[in-house]
Amino acid sequence: MIPSGAATPLVCPLMAVAAGVLLGGETAKTARTACALEPPSGEPVVLRGRAREAVPSGARTRLTLTDAWLELVSAEGLCPLGRAVAWIDSVPQSISAGSPLSVRGQWLRVARRTSWPRRPSRLGFVTGRLSDLGASPEAVYPAPGLVASLLQAGRSRASARLRRLLPPDVQALGRALVLAERDEVPGSVRTRFAEAGLAHLLAISGLHVGIVGAALTALLALAASPGFAAVAAAALVWIYVLSIGAPPSAVRAALLMAGWAAARGRGRPARTWDLLGAAAVVALVSDPVVLTEPGFQLSFGGFVGLGAGVAATGHVVRRLSRVEIAAFERVKRARRLRRRLGVAFVSAGAGVGAFLATAPIAAAHFQRIAPAAVLSHFAGAPLTGAAIGSLALTLVLPPPLNGLAASAAAAVLRWLVMVADTFARLPSGHLMASPPTPAIWVAVALAAVGVWRFIRRGRWLQGGLPIAASAALILAAPAISARWLGGRTLLCTLDVGQGDAAALRTPAGHWVLFDAGPRFGARDAGRDVVLPHLRRYGGDRVALFVLSHPDLDHLGGFDSLLDAIPVTRVLDTGDPLPKPVYARFLARASEEGIAWTPAGAGDRITLDGVKITILGPPASRGKAGRLANETSLIARITVGDAFVYLNTGDATTADELTLLEAWPGDSLRADLLKIGHHGSRTATDPAWLDAVRPELVVISAGRGNAYGHPHPRVLDRLRTAGVPRVWRTDRDGTLCIEVAADGHWRVEGERTWRQPSGVARVLTPQKGVE
Repeated sequence: MIPSGAATPLVCPLMAVAAGVLLGGETAKTARTACALEPPSGEPVVLRGRAREAVPSGARTRLTLTDAWLELVSAEGLCPLGRAVAWIDSVPQSISAGSPLSVRGQWLRVARRTSWPRRPSRLGFVTGRLSDLGASPEAVYPAPGLVASLLQAGRSRASARLRRLLPPDVQALGRALVLAERDEVPGSVRTRFAEAGLAHLLAISGLHVGIVGAALTALLALAASPGFAAVAAAALVWIYVLSIGAPPSAVRAALLMAGWAAARGRGRPARTWDLLGAAAVVALVSDPVVLTEPGFQLSFGGFVGLGAGVAATGHVVRRLSRVEIAAFERVKRARRLRRRLGVAFVSAGAGVGAFLATAPIAAAHFQRIAPAAVLSHFAGAPLTGAAIGSLALTLVLPPPLNGLAASAAAAVLRWLVMVADTFARLPSGHLMASPPTPAIWVAVALAAVGVWRFIRRGRWLQGGLPIAASAALILAAPAISARWLGGRTLLCTLDVGQGDAAALRTPAGHWVLFDAGPRFGARDAGRDVVLPHLRRYGGDRVALFVLSHPDLDHLGGFDSLLDAIPVTRVLDTGDPLPKPVYARFLARASEEGIAWTPAGAGDRITLDGVKITILGPPASRGKAGRLANETSLIARITVGDAFVYLNTGDATTADELTLLEAWPGDSLRADLLKIGHHGSRTATDPAWLDAVRPELVVISAGRGNAYGHPHPRVLDRLRTAGVPRVWRTDRDGTLCIEVAADGHWRVEGERTWRQPSGVARVLTPQKGVE
């Protein structure tokens, strides 16, 4: 029996949970039956909606549409999306915010099948061309209300002013910081901010809203009572948040400020944790699907981690403040010094807490974490505050003062980009990470219990035991994984027919994929070969996808791969070749949140002891008028500082001879060489073979292909060079090689282990690589 006095505290939470389950279940059912799930990738569609922000005329760009509807060309009826994304080939004329648009093109799915529901706008995007500019049938484009029109007009004027006053190199970043207009922020900038742990600065987060709210409160307090100033500032903050589209993190911050203002107006202290819970309830009741979105989880998780970090380090500071330190007592102003040190310590605790709380969420959704965030926020947060302040002055001051404010904002924004670049280059500042396993989630729960017990009771032992158990689980996980894999690297050249695909599994279980094979007609190597291979060896995601060049026989299978499993990072040469398949590839990588890294000769990436060095193509050969094969990425992969694998993509003999001039004589030695261009006679120069001297050569070609690959001349060159063994996928199928931790290797299924060449060392080009 439950005592009557305890009935109310128990019944209320149970009723709230029951209501949440019912509401969430109904919303999930609606999301799982959304009509946007029906069209497959590549389906011809027409996307209609209103431009969320102004777009200047020019080359290909990303557009966000509101009030969007999807129309299938092959069927009747409209599918509501709400907000949708389109990648446009070109914008023939400038578009103002709120203008009706139609985009004709293809629907590309980005959502993999999962038990979690997703809102229709997150299921895919459209790539194509603009059509029917200015047409606005009322059935598709209902006229916005008065309030929405006023907010949109104010935002459009603010955006136009920032475009006019800010320099081109920072105006997209400035508009993202204050207006949430992120479509024109370059992908490379987004990647650098993410790697520096500053990705939240590019979205309107709680930090931005807090800065705006604090500034408004301080200004209004000069002419009104503190209570009225707080309430008025909260109201203005809500207007600002609604005008920029109400991002989840901004809504959370606005709800917190509204609660704080209400408490301040009544003369009562604000209870932060109660306000956070109320904000979460309001957000979930208004839109239950938001619970599954990374933005909501990172926003609330980061705030909880920040608060927990402040509370925990505050306990430590208070306890240390009672300890008499003789050296401090002899120094003048010792109390002030200790107070400042305490503030710095608490600030550091806030950053550490926010990082630890959001790291598992980031690993689950994006398969990467940024430990650099623990330090970068000390520089990024003040600069963001200065940038927002100067951008606000740019918007409200009259000429010529607004020009001075814009110059100041440009300087601060450039410093912010420099900070992001600096922290993104820190060793181990950003890491690839597998999604948390059940054991890791148990460790996270134990750590949360330990921190909560320490905050509540302030006793080291009670909080330390769960935290120690959590640390033990986290530290043991990599060792358990490595032991399960036997500490070996697996390298496979897949039989994908007339194309290329190679898969590498590191000793820690991460996967690197070199190309994804062809897709021609019903033949889809990504679906039929690459995915089954990964699943056979337990691969459920790709840590790094390396694209040699954007031809269909190397890139065609990528869509099917990405339909099934997530990809963390993409690496390719970034040559702007006019290929629609490459444009789709970049658009989909951007929409999936995949970090894109342009590769240049001399670049290096290390993952679990596997080192990838980009040898070419050298920039000195020039890009104008080059064919796709002439831009092919050439990678040198070393395992255990001993075994060497050279993947040449479709490099030509001209590329091979250029590499012979650019790199030291022994740097091109390899145990395994993938012959360039499927064994075409335009590759595999005798001088190249003499420099590489491989123990094993693999040729990726299709059975009975129409090109005659591998060419007889290439096979003659291999015999003349004395290559001990030649493996052909058209004749021998998939080649898998096991590489031990010391570099010894063998073909999978064979007993003989071979000694590596022993030339895997750090390389420096002998004639410079541009």
